[in-house]
Amino acid sequence: MSSTRTNRTQTRARRALAFALIAAPALGLFGCASQGELDRRDTAIRSVEERNVALQQDIKAKDAIIAQLRSRVSASDESMSDLRSRNAELQSQLLTSEEDLRNFGQRLGQVASMIDPTTERALRRLAQNNSEIFGYDANRGMVQLKSDLTFASGSAELTASARSGLQQLAQILTGADASNYDLMIVGHTDNVPISNPATRKSHPTNMHLAAHRAISVQEALASFGMSPTRMEIAGWGEYRPVVANPAKGGAAANRRVEIFLRPSTMGAYSATGEPMNVKPKSQQTNADDFPMK
Repeated sequence: MSSTRTNRTQTRARRALAFALIAAPALGLFGCASQGELDRRDTAIRSVEERNVALQQDIKAKDAIIAQLRSRVSASDESMSDLRSRNAELQSQLLTSEEDLRNFGQRLGQVASMIDPTTERALRRLAQNNSEIFGYDANRGMVQLKSDLTFASGSAELTASARSGLQQLAQILTGADASNYDLMIVGHTDNVPISNPATRKSHPTNMHLAAHRAISVQEALASFGMSPTRMEIAGWGEYRPVVANPAKGGAAANRRVEIFLRPSTMGAYSATGEPMNVKPKSQQTNADDFPMK
């Protein structure tokens, strides 16, 4: 029995030793594998944390960009609002300008249409038959005399052909159809200064020459029966050119006398020439007529 027990004990011991020899490496291997896995997990966690920090920083940077973009959009909205307001203002100004232009066109049309058809046809025919002397602008109600054929250079004395043309003009303007028109006679010159000493004695400047030529036309029309009470005189000199004057010499088109037909204002004045709404001198009061209080 003892031998049998001894054998069994030895067998058990051998089995335990064999198990220990087998289990020891396995246990060691299992322990190493667990530590490596933990290390890898720690490394992965740190990587995720670092990535999270980077993402947070990236988010902050993008939030800053978004804030800037929103600020720019807000500024753009304000600019767009200002532009809309400015556009509305410009549209209003444009409408006003268009209205002014239409009114001007209507007034211009009224100037043309105020001349009765009979007088208008007569003036047009006069300009056509005497085109070397006269021009006619129906839109402005204006007859134009070309100075180079109306006056000698530097002179306010009318040529014979000019006087003949003005006589025909006077016949039209003294007719019944044209009796309700006043005349504005305006002289113009080019920009060449008066240099001839003999000319300067009578016409010191271009303004003088322009006015003197207008006066000569007025006097000629009066001599042919046109009432002086219907004529007004003006002179612009070189200050209203119709074309650019060349560098040397003056443009012939600027040397002219213009006669504008306008509705007569004679009804607003008495036979003596005084305004109708002014009391006669006998009825006017004087401060000296009243004693001081």
